[in-house]
Parts: sequence; C-alpha cells; structure tokens
Amino acid sequence: MPRQEERPKLTRPLLLCLALLSLSLTPALSDTVDKLQDQVQAMDKDVTVLKEVSNARLDAQEKRIADLGLSTAQHANHLAAISNQGAQVANYVAWTSVGITFIFFAAGLVTYFSAVRRAKEEARQAAEAWLSEAGKRLHAELAELQEQGKTFRAELQGLQQQLTQESEQTIAHAARIREDLSARASLVLASGTDPEGATNAEKAQAVAEVQAADEALRSVPENTFTHEQHFMRGVAYFSKQDFRSALDSFRAARKQLAEATETLPSARYLLAEAGTLKALGRDDEAIAAYGQIDTSFGTDPTPAIRELVALALVNKGNRLLALNRGDEAIAVYEQVDIRFGSDPSATLRKQVAGALNAKGFAYLLLAKQSTAASARRSSLLESAIVTLERGLALDAQGSRVMLLGNLGYARFLAGQTDQARHHTRSCLVEGGAESYEAQLADAQQHRLEPEDSQYETMLKALWAELHDIAKAKLRNGGSAA
Repeated sequence: MPRQEERPKLTRPLLLCLALLSLSLTPALSDTVDKLQDQVQAMDKDVTVLKEVSNARLDAQEKRIADLGLSTAQHANHLAAISNQGAQVANYVAWTSVGITFIFFAAGLVTYFSAVRRAKEEARQAAEAWLSEAGKRLHAELAELQEQGKTFRAELQGLQQQLTQESEQTIAHAARIREDLSARASLVLASGTDPEGATNAEKAQAVAEVQAADEALRSVPENTFTHEQHFMRGVAYFSKQDFRSALDSFRAARKQLAEATETLPSARYLLAEAGTLKALGRDDEAIAAYGQIDTSFGTDPTPAIRELVALALVNKGNRLLALNRGDEAIAVYEQVDIRFGSDPSATLRKQVAGALNAKGFAYLLLAKQSTAASARRSSLLESAIVTLERGLALDAQGSRVMLLGNLGYARFLAGQTDQARHHTRSCLVEGGAESYEAQLADAQQHRLEPEDSQYETMLKALWAELHDIAKAKLRNGGSAA
C-alpha cells in the first residue's frame, strides 16, 4: 500500500523534466512529445483512476481496519465476558470443591459412625453371648451356693443361739461385777475413820478391784466415757487419795446422768460425792450432800435405794459426831433405827447395826464429856449400853466387832469391869490387831482420867494374854485362833 502512493509522486517531476527537455530539442521531437504528453495524460488518467482506486481501497481498508477494531473490541468484550464467566466458573468450581470436600467429610463421618455402631452392635452381641453363657454358669454356681447357704444358715442360727446365751450370761456376769464394784466403791467411800467403816481387808480388796477397772479405762478416751466409767475413774482417784479429781469425776458422772431416769446410779454418785467432800474436809458440804440423798430418794421403795439412803444417814450422823454435834448425830441415828430397823434386808440390818453402834458410841463420848459421877453421865452410859446391845441382837456381822469393842468400853466406864473384860476380849479375838488399835484410839477421844488410863491397862493386859495363849497353842501345834 505505501509503494503504490510513492509511484505517482515520482512520475510527475520526471515528466516535467522530459517536457523541458523536449522544448529544447528539435521540432522533430514534438510529435514524440505530443505522444508522450498523451501518454502522460493517459497515465494521469490512469494515476487518477489508480488514485481513486487506491483511495477507495484505502477507505475500504480503513473501514475494514475499523471493523477489525470493532470486532477486536467485541472480541475483547467477549473475552472479558468469557473471563468473568471463567471467574464465576472458578468460584463455582471452588465452592463445588468445598462442597465436595464437605460431602466427603460427611461421608467419612457417616462411615465412621456407621463403623462405630456396627462395632458396638457386634460388641453388644458378643457381650450378650458371653453374658448368656456366664449367666448359665453363675446360675449353676448360685444354685450351689444357695444350697451351701442353707447349710451355713442352719449352722449360723445354732451359733447365734449359742452366742446369745453366752452373751446373756456375760452381760449378767458383767452387771454383777459392776454392781459388786459399785458396792465395794461405796464401801471404800463410806470407810475411813467412821465407826461404820469397812475392815482394812475389805478396803484393800475393793481398792485392788477398782484400780484394775481403772487400768481397763486407760485405753478409752475420757470424752467418750459413760457415767459409769466416770464413776469408776472417780473411785480410782479416791483410792489414790486424789480427792479433787475424784470429786470432778463423780460430778461428771452425775451431770451425764442428769436427764436419765436411773435413780440408783444417781444416788450412788451423790453418795460418792458426799464421801469425797468428807475426805476433803468440807464437812458442811458433805453433811448437806448426805441430807440431799435422803431428800431425793428417801421415799423410794427400791431395796438398793433404801440401803444407800440408810448408809447416807449413818454417814451424816458420823460427820455430825466428828464435829462434836453429838445430839444432832443421835437424832439422825434414831431415824435410821425407826425407818429401817424392821427391814428384812441383811444389808439394811447391817446399816441399822452400824447406826446403833455409832449412836451408842455417841452416848459414850457425851458421857465422857459430862461431869464425873453425875446423873447425866450415868444415864448416857446406860443409853450407850442398851443401844449397843440392841445392835448386837441384830446379828449384823459387819458391825459385830465394833459393837463388842464399844460395849466393853461403855461397861468399863460404867464400872461393870467383869462384863467389860468379857466383851473387850471377844472384840480382840474376833478383830485382832486392827480392833486393838481402834480401841486404843477411842480411849484418846475426850480423855477422861483416871478411867481411860485404867481402860488402856486392861486392854493391853488382855492383848498380851491373847498373844500368850496364841503362842502356847502354836508351840503345841494347835490353832492360833
């Protein structure tokens, strides 16, 4: 296309040059020039035509180029649309991939859970099969065990009956031991310098038993003690002369028992508390405690309670007598005689005998404090002799030795020497050295001369005589009794 435009541009100048050249040439050449001009004009026409054709072609070519540009733009738009569609397809493919992935994941889960369910089902079936088989075996074993159980049950019932019998016997035995210990503990607490006190052998035995019981309590925490254990611990303290600790234990026993309906332990614990107050020298409190026992339990018809009330009254009289309140003491002893003198209980007869012994001794001491040879002194000694003889008539073994000793002493002061020697000798024979020491101690109270010195002389002579007799019997191979 550019070469075709350049050709006409170069031809015209050439033609001009040739024309000029022809003018200078000869006329011969004019024909040639004319021909050439005609040729030039023909060529111009051809050039014009060629130019028009070229322009037409150029226009067509430009239109074609424009059409090509439009087509290209359309193709570009189409390509853009295709690109957009491609992006959408890509997005669709991406989401489709996600969906497919999710579908595969879900399918995997479904497959997993299906496998789990299938495994569970298989396991369940296997377990049911095992359990069925095991159940059959267990059923057979159970039937066998039931048969054995019937045999064991029969044997167990036999053992239970045997154990029940043995347990009842043990409980009864333990109750008897506990009652015996409590009775002996009361005996310990009622003893000492009181006229109704127990013998040294009885006290020693009671103390040994109480201490053994206290040893058994050492493995028991004190904050878990029952009222009985508090009481036994108190008796153990008392036997060791730790009276303050004993008092605390007895009060703890009473406090723990306060809401119970058991009257016997309550009376016993109050008696122990009163005896401990006496041991602490708190006589007024002890007398009040003894009186409280009578006030609280005096009307109770229970034999054991009546025995404790009688003992409490005797001890109350003894405290009054120790404080030189003889008349008050005698009044208390008379109450014991009036209220319990006709009771068939052997224990109460012993308590009444103890009260009569103490009452007779109270008359004897009052007589020693009276003016010599006065009517009152004679009357008091006579009352002492009558009271002591009445006590002997009760045949209470626990008080017999003391009754004999006091009766012999009263008769000696009353001038009844032969009878005094008889009763005093019987006292020394039955009571031994313990009674001998007790009679010497009685002669020291409210000393009366020359009567007490003369009584001591008789007492020592009788004691020496008994020793000589005992030695002679031993030499002859006889009994020393």
